[in-house]
Amino acid sequence: MGAQCGKDGDGEEAKRDKAISKQLRDDKSKLARELKILLLGAGNSGKTTIIKQMKIIHNKFSKEERETYRDIVYQNCIVCARAIVTAAMKLNTRFESQKNLNAATALLSIGNQLNMSHEVAEQMEALWKEPCIQQVWAEHAKYQLHDTTEYFFLNASRFALPSYTPSDEDILYTRTRTTGVQETVFPVKDALMRITDVGGQRNERRKWIHCFADINALIFVASLSEYDEHLLEDSRVNCVDESLLLFEQVCNMDWFFGRCPIILFLNKCDLFKTKLVTSPMKEIFPDYNGDDDPEKGIGFIRGKFLERNRTKKQVVTHVTCATDTSNIRVVFNTVRKAIMHQAMQVNELQ
Repeated sequence: MGAQCGKDGDGEEAKRDKAISKQLRDDKSKLARELKILLLGAGNSGKTTIIKQMKIIHNKFSKEERETYRDIVYQNCIVCARAIVTAAMKLNTRFESQKNLNAATALLSIGNQLNMSHEVAEQMEALWKEPCIQQVWAEHAKYQLHDTTEYFFLNASRFALPSYTPSDEDILYTRTRTTGVQETVFPVKDALMRITDVGGQRNERRKWIHCFADINALIFVASLSEYDEHLLEDSRVNCVDESLLLFEQVCNMDWFFGRCPIILFLNKCDLFKTKLVTSPMKEIFPDYNGDDDPEKGIGFIRGKFLERNRTKKQVVTHVTCATDTSNIRVVFNTVRKAIMHQAMQVNELQ
């Protein structure tokens, strides 16, 4: 009897061992399919726009979500209008007509309406044709104006239609400041992707340290087009210099990354190519020798970032346009495959 009891006990223990081993394999497989990506970068680098693109590509925006963006579109219109009018007023330039001057004054004093009115749309359309407004826009980097300003002025009449529902493009062009830590989950083919977006402004960066645990990849987003712009928080600091310093700090903190790959997105390449023609990079970076060739300009900035990497880690770079869905789809598909491969290798070693 005793021998039989021992045999049954050994069988039960073997079953438990087998079940535990299976659970461990399942858990490891699940971990390999769940990708945790940390998205970092200075303010206005385009991180949140990339998150929106992932939503468009994989989940789509629901009707209810689009409705919530209606007010954000309107707020962006007013913010952009006030900013450019304020800059024009400071120049003490003359408006072509009293009507346009009145429109500018009205936009500065507008309240927090919930709907885009036809009157506001007409005022914005008229002002965009005003020479003094165009003069300011030609030097928008100098006045720290949003690069989406033109989009909102040109589409104001459409926003004012009673039947208006924000399109994907409208949502991509809206700007809302990221505060705190925001996690977004996307089902992507054979994986579940968790992207953690942390505010990029200086006062938000102390929260980054809490997001470093167990990440599969770090994506650092830097804006190419801000090479001639300065921080809102400190007008003495060039935006690219700030991004370079931040990247250097993050890239070389190998104590929390381990095998975690670092991916650099050089974003806003479309705006960069346009701006390079009228704003020579050599005036900001004297060591640049590539005239207005965008490929040379991108290569120069890429080199600036890569030389800040003092570790043996490879930094993979991608040139991106966050408002271009096809570009982000291709780039993220490549990134996903690389991260999945890395995650599976790490799990096999554990």
